[in-house]
Amino acid sequence: MKTSVKRRAKNCIRGAVLLACFIAVWYVASCFTQPLFIPAPAAVWEAIVGLAETGQLQKGLAYSFLRITGASALSMLVAIPLSLLIYGVKPIKETIMPVVSFLRYVPVTAFSPLLILWFGIGEQMKISFLFIATFVYLLPSILLCFDDVLQDLMDTGKTIGMTSWETIKEILLPASLPSIFSTFLMMYGIGWTYCAVVEATNAKYGLGFIINVSSARGRTAVVFGAIIVIMLFSFVFDKLGNLLIRKIFQWRYCDDQVE
Repeated sequence: MKTSVKRRAKNCIRGAVLLACFIAVWYVASCFTQPLFIPAPAAVWEAIVGLAETGQLQKGLAYSFLRITGASALSMLVAIPLSLLIYGVKPIKETIMPVVSFLRYVPVTAFSPLLILWFGIGEQMKISFLFIATFVYLLPSILLCFDDVLQDLMDTGKTIGMTSWETIKEILLPASLPSIFSTFLMMYGIGWTYCAVVEATNAKYGLGFIINVSSARGRTAVVFGAIIVIMLFSFVFDKLGNLLIRKIFQWRYCDDQVE
């Protein structure tokens, strides 16, 4: 336990030092560059405060959060049953697996014109784009989570008379849930990286909308500020999500706690 606390303290110190070094380099670079290209850290902070005071930051964050969370949740709801079907039915697995592995190479941004053609420029297009952006990574990753489950556990289920679907339901899925939820957090973060892309089309609110409008108007400090907010929110959400996963699946991480 003490070793774990010391390790976390060292990681926090290292992170703080790296952050301080990054800000220092950023400040020096801003001194030798026009604000249009690299604004000073103080100017970016003022831009963030200004967005918060006018309520644009809160509203933009809320709209982006709803879009990305809704699309990611839908992706999860589709990916888990589909991955179970692929993994549980051998002919489907042998046929689909090569295609599933290929999904990771899909150029997601290329779907934007097609989705506009199919769904128009409203919210349906944005949700569909974010769904594809997360789904093409989530489905192959969940199948990899299934492969990581010890074969001895699966064989034990078959030994005591479980059918294939009972083995999947009672052993495979519960054993892989911690990894699946960790994967979801990663894919959720990927969804935020597409924020500016999806909200470039007919969006009235959202952090991506703020980035695109501010960029067109030459307000680089606001662009930097919105990007930093996206990064901070994704980072905090990931940390809180991992804490929740460790709390729910304590049996999976008990060895780490002992250390």
